[in-house]
Amino acid sequence: MFARISRLEGNPTRIFCFKSLLQYYSSTSTAVPAAALKPQNQFLAEYLINSLGFSKQEAISASNKVKRLNSIEKDFDLVVDFLKKTGLNQSQIKSLVSVTPQVLLSKVDKTLKPKLQILRDIGLSGSDLVKVVMNYRTFFLLGLDNHLKHHVNYLRTVLGSDEKVALALKKYGMLLDHRAPERLASTVSLLQKVGFSDENVVRFIMRNPKRSLVIKPGWIEDILHRVENELGIPRESRMFFYGIEALASVSKSTLEMKLDNLRSFGWPDEEIFQLIRKLPFILNLSVGKVGAALDFYMKELGCTPDYLASRPVFFSFDLERRVKPRVRVLETLNKKKLNTKNTGLDRVLGMPESKFVNNFLLPHKDILPNMYEQYLKSVGQQKAKELWYV
Repeated sequence: MFARISRLEGNPTRIFCFKSLLQYYSSTSTAVPAAALKPQNQFLAEYLINSLGFSKQEAISASNKVKRLNSIEKDFDLVVDFLKKTGLNQSQIKSLVSVTPQVLLSKVDKTLKPKLQILRDIGLSGSDLVKVVMNYRTFFLLGLDNHLKHHVNYLRTVLGSDEKVALALKKYGMLLDHRAPERLASTVSLLQKVGFSDENVVRFIMRNPKRSLVIKPGWIEDILHRVENELGIPRESRMFFYGIEALASVSKSTLEMKLDNLRSFGWPDEEIFQLIRKLPFILNLSVGKVGAALDFYMKELGCTPDYLASRPVFFSFDLERRVKPRVRVLETLNKKKLNTKNTGLDRVLGMPESKFVNNFLLPHKDILPNMYEQYLKSVGQQKAKELWYV
């Protein structure tokens, strides 16, 4: 509406139309106090209020971030329409513009599209693309060649593939920050010095990209010491890396709370740490999830701590969609005296889905149709669809 309405002098018709436009706009908009604004930004503030739903104060704050707005010969709608087509909703556009109102002054084809293309080239699109932009809302202010391309190329070198770069950016958009390469390089060097392989360096970064930008020498050395001395996992163990991951993700107070949770079920420390040494990942599970598993295994099935400590994989199974449905099937077959395989719980829970279905469900499908139907319902719709074709 407001594009190309400067340079009106000398044309009575243009002057009349411009005055009419201003009268209409003033009567239908919420006026912005001129004293609070840089004079050249009055037009931008009005647009933010009437087109993007900014309050007066929000519009003043955002508009004053724009240092130079020499002409009102700008079509902000072109930028907003482009952002909408990219996938941003009205609320996201307002949030983006509130931080970087300069984006409204950008040229869509020359500036905005090439920058988004950098992300598209590594496989980001749709909601994932929007997520990266919204996680780092100054994205469109970054230089194309001297920043975006440089940062993405560096991440590609460290992580090894476009797919991993895309995933890391979805987790933490600040990897595009101007200080990120330097900080990440420091982390990579530090991890290599303490013996991380290239593969484990990548896994460490991918697990928590945010942490990788703030890691300090004293922190990693403390973690290494605790994995060896508190958890009892030697450096040469293949579980050592997983121990680092586990302790790096929990505070000392949270760790103690999780240990107390196991103790509350009658677990002695010897068996607790035996379990942790075999499955450090258990420290990353919530107290509620571990408690629910212990309730079922110990109280309903009668498993003892030493039995479970020697079978840590039980805690990695989905309780509601794998463990309980399979146990119910076994209970039904035992009750009907149809279970002739005499297979132990660990083998039953560890079986691939297709093998379990072939061994325990399909042979009895005709005489126990309800058991089969209930199992399909319990494991979930997607898995059920797969099992219909077994």
